[in-house]
This record gives sequence, structure tokens and C-alpha cells, in this order.
Amino acid sequence: MPLADMLDAYIKRRTDLKSWSIKMLQQARGKLVGFFGQKKPIGAITAGDAADFKRAMTVKLSTATVAAKLINLSRQFFKDAIAREILDKSPFVGIKSGSQKNPARKKFVARETIMTVIAATNDIEWKVIIAQARFGGLRIPTELVALRWEDIGWDTGRMRIRASKTEHHVGHEERDTPLFPELRSLLLELRKITPPDAVFVVNRYRNPEANLRSAFLDLLEHASVKPWPKLFQNLRSTRQTELTEIYAAHVVCAWLGNCEKVAKDH
Repeated sequence: MPLADMLDAYIKRRTDLKSWSIKMLQQARGKLVGFFGQKKPIGAITAGDAADFKRAMTVKLSTATVAAKLINLSRQFFKDAIAREILDKSPFVGIKSGSQKNPARKKFVARETIMTVIAATNDIEWKVIIAQARFGGLRIPTELVALRWEDIGWDTGRMRIRASKTEHHVGHEERDTPLFPELRSLLLELRKITPPDAVFVVNRYRNPEANLRSAFLDLLEHASVKPWPKLFQNLRSTRQTELTEIYAAHVVCAWLGNCEKVAKDH
């Protein structure tokens, strides 16, 4: 079987995955086909070839963490081929992916820094997006675009977060978090200019094709703030670090929708 056919068939079958996961598979497919060729028979790819692929990707890609993720996805493709009895063994079985953790890309984003950015934009939806990432600890964009006005408990001081990343785990489809003061004022300001029949909190940036990262970089430049690595992820991890200094770790993990091990890693 040609490599491209195997990869395309696997991606097509994965109807259970979210769009972001499919995108990651498609990117891995592009790297594999670019290195081996579309018509390369999968049975002709050796463990030595797989090792060459890893070395080439480690040099070519910007970080070792990206290369590690790519090797894990490559393993996933070939493991499925074995399960379907298309192959006897995977050329990637002995290839170590390496760690996807990169301490150099961790960055604590100070409250003063993010308030400078929020103050520099006149777009209230963007103020809310930034605040939800930094003070709400939401995953951007998935949890942000799923947030509805009915999820905001003005009287209870709580928010319901719909978590697509963890919804396949029973009991983790959604979570309850505090409506922190940094969020309340901005959400009230946005609510005042939003049509009464609006369902979602964020409306102008709901398009899955919208590049929030590029737009955020523009806002940082406008505010004369130097960008940090992993723009949105580091805002979420900063909030987790900040809250854990005040509250018990298991409580903060329940609010942000992760486990203590993951929280510690990031």
C-alpha cells in the first residue's frame, strides 16, 4: 500500500476527533509524505528510514517538542496499519519520540503586562478574550467560543465552561469556575453592547479559520509589549500558577479542568 493512501484512509476514519486533532494528523501526513514520497510502499519503510526521518525533522522543525509530537503521530498511523493487518510491524516501534516538555518556553505573564495589553485595545471582545485566557484560564479557542451568556451566573458568581478537550471523559464534559472580578467587569461591558438574543459571548471571532494568534500578536505590538512563547497556553498556565499560590492544587485543577500532574508539568 502506498504511504499516502494509508495516511489518508486513517485520517478519514477518525471521525471521533476534533478539528484541531485532525489538523495535527494532516500536518504529520504532510511531513511523512514530504520525506518518503506519496507512493512509497509502507512495507518498504525500515526502522533505519524512520530514524532518518526523526533526525531530519529534529533539525528542520523549530523545537524538539514539535518533533516529538510528530513521531508520536507517526507511530499512531503505523500502529493502526498493524491492527488492520496491513503491516506485520511498525518501523517506528523502536524510535523514541523524546519529551514534549520544553521548560525554555514556559513564561509567567505578569498581571501588569496583560492589563497593559487590555488597556491598549478598544475592541471589547478582544479584552474579554485576553481576560478569559489570563484570568479565567480558559483553553483558547475551544472553551472560549463555546461560552454562552446563559453560562454566566451573575448572581452566583460562577461560570459554566464547556470543555471539548475532556468531554470524552465521563463527568468532565463541563466544569464550574468562579466568575473572577477581572472577568465580571469586562463581561458586563460586553453584555451591554451585545444583542439581547445573542447566544454566545464571543461572536466576531467564532470562525474556526480565524487566526487569533496573529491578531493577538498585532495587539501586543500596538501595546509595545514583547510577545512571549505559546501566547495563549502560557496565559492559562500563569493563571494556574497564580491561583495555586492561594488555593489548594486540587481545587484549582477542578476549576481549570486538568489534573495535578499536568498542571505541574506546565
